[in-house]
Amino acid sequence: MTKKQSKKKTTSEFIETPIKIEDIASEINKIQINPHKIIWGILSFLTLFLVSIYSFVMWSFDGNDYIKSHSLISKDIYINSTSKDDIVIYKSDKDLSNYGLQSTCKIDQKFVKNINWYYIFYFKFLDTNCKNPYLYLKSNNDKIMSSLIEVNLIDDYSLINKLTDYKSDDLKEMKKWLIVTLDWLSDYSGNSWSIIKNIDFLEKNKEYKNASYLKSKINYILTERQNNYLIPVAWYNLPKDDKKWRSEIPNAGRPYRADTTDGIHHGWDVLAPKYTPVRSLADGIIIRIVHDFKFEDLKKLKTRTWLTFDDKMVNLDIFRGNQIWLKTMNWDVVFYAHLDSINPEIKEWMLVKADTTMWKIGITWIPDKNRTNTHLHFEVAKNPKILGKAWNYTFDDMINWDYLGKWMNIADVFKLQEKTFRK
Repeated sequence: MTKKQSKKKTTSEFIETPIKIEDIASEINKIQINPHKIIWGILSFLTLFLVSIYSFVMWSFDGNDYIKSHSLISKDIYINSTSKDDIVIYKSDKDLSNYGLQSTCKIDQKFVKNINWYYIFYFKFLDTNCKNPYLYLKSNNDKIMSSLIEVNLIDDYSLINKLTDYKSDDLKEMKKWLIVTLDWLSDYSGNSWSIIKNIDFLEKNKEYKNASYLKSKINYILTERQNNYLIPVAWYNLPKDDKKWRSEIPNAGRPYRADTTDGIHHGWDVLAPKYTPVRSLADGIIIRIVHDFKFEDLKKLKTRTWLTFDDKMVNLDIFRGNQIWLKTMNWDVVFYAHLDSINPEIKEWMLVKADTTMWKIGITWIPDKNRTNTHLHFEVAKNPKILGKAWNYTFDDMINWDYLGKWMNIADVFKLQEKTFRK
């Protein structure tokens, strides 16, 4: 039968046609599996998936790019400052006056005014512990993704931590420069929003206020450096110039631990009953807290035949037990040692005022729990004031600093004590 004469098979004829296994195998062998096509298919699927996600994000933030540009009058935000002068400016061809600034941290904000399509927003971080530096515009559920902007949050303890590593002469030079800057910008020192003239005015105004704030912190540090340190245990005295007390002052011998440390006493002991409150001897920053000392920690002591000086200082740190390190405005770091309990409200990097009671005398590091000769041990580590290391000192650096009174004879130590401390 010719091709033209052929007839289509009916459904019944297809059903009645026997299916052979070898025919199925033959058809399967004809299929060519191309791995490149499979990979391409997977990539195509992933691309489609990611595009969908991106589209959703853009939709949630408002896909229309209203923002032509944005800028901060100053990226540096002094988060503890009480002045309300932090400003972000958006340029847009859409009316943004009904939008507000948003942050994951609590902020105060408001739209101020529009100057030739430049929209000016004031903001103030109310959460001084905020770590999220991002802001964006939102109106109801309308978020503008392109409005996202990052600020540089500077808290007081970070600022003071940096400044206290400078010598007083360096701080005075900074202050001179700031005074010149403030004089030059004096015409821009106003605080009222009603005197806003243009963007340049806002920039100069913010520069003036930042310089003023920085100058106030330098003045604060220089003033505090003129004050003597308080005796850290109220109503108790430091050791007297008497043979009976000479083991409680710097440079006294400690032969019983000469095999693990340098065998020298680095500070003063204030004899007082266990649990006697201990206070901050000056304004400062809490930079380290050790509150979980256990007697088993003494097993961490390095006991090699030959120890380096660094090894000995690490061992000495273990012997201090529970401790707090206070960095004073006078750039010293004070180690409070052998503490029993520490106020849980006291946190690292907290600013504290002089005479603040925050911890109690204990016997941590002393295995004899029945010991009655309890005392506060404290030592004053002298900042070497290396300009290139300012605000970048490490734990290893600080435990190797010279202590106050190092190498002095007994008479000079007592003179230093009289000159440095007050009740």
